Amino acid sequence: MPGAGFQRRLIKVRKMTADMMNIPYERVKEDITSGFARPSFSKWLLEKYSQGGHPTPEEETEIKCAASLMYGAGSDTTMTALLSFVLAIVLHPDVLLKAQAETDRVIGNGRLPDYEDRNSLPYLECMLREIYRWNPPVPLGIPHRIVEDDEFRGFHIPGGSMIIANVWGMTRDPEMYADPEAFRPERFEEMDKVEADLKDPRRMVFGFGRQCGFLSRLGFKIWLAKVERKASALDVSSGMAPYGSLWQGW
Repeated sequence: MPGAGFQRRLIKVRKMTADMMNIPYERVKEDITSGFARPSFSKWLLEKYSQGGHPTPEEETEIKCAASLMYGAGSDTTMTALLSFVLAIVLHPDVLLKAQAETDRVIGNGRLPDYEDRNSLPYLECMLREIYRWNPPVPLGIPHRIVEDDEFRGFHIPGGSMIIANVWGMTRDPEMYADPEAFRPERFEEMDKVEADLKDPRRMVFGFGRQCGFLSRLGFKIWLAKVERKASALDVSSGMAPYGSLWQGW
């Protein structure tokens, strides 16, 4: 039927959403029954609710929804940050070479870097900060709503107003970051520790107001481990594109 394309799309999305909630949940239940379940958020909640018997249907729905929301909320931003990393090193292969030289010097070739190596790799840390500053995963942050009337720099903000933080503008403030459009991890090397911590873009890109610190740290650890390992192993160089033309930067 003409004009019904969005309805077919909604049916497909509804199934995808249900699968994301149900398939991993059922897998965890099967693993618990077989005795091979690995530690996870769903496993912990299932065991907690099973102490007095079986979880009720309402409790099972809550577990599935919470687990799928946790995964869904972190996967897009993690992927976006990883893509920003790939874009940055394609455009600036010299940055990758410098990070790899540091990794080889500190860790060697016997293993891949891990989160615990973070404090021993200062240039890589600067590169991570610059990736967040140069291309924040959520440029306008998460919308908030003010609960009561407020005043800010002479502006009256009525209670109930929606507040949107321009994270993109903050990370490109020339008064904080000279030449903000340039991707230059060295800018954080040139700062002392106090200034570098004060201007750390993660203070902005992780949002404002109430946060779940554990989830923020967990997501950052996962992303950091991926970036560290990719940075230590990737080779970015010129290649041959289709039709024989020289493809610079990858």
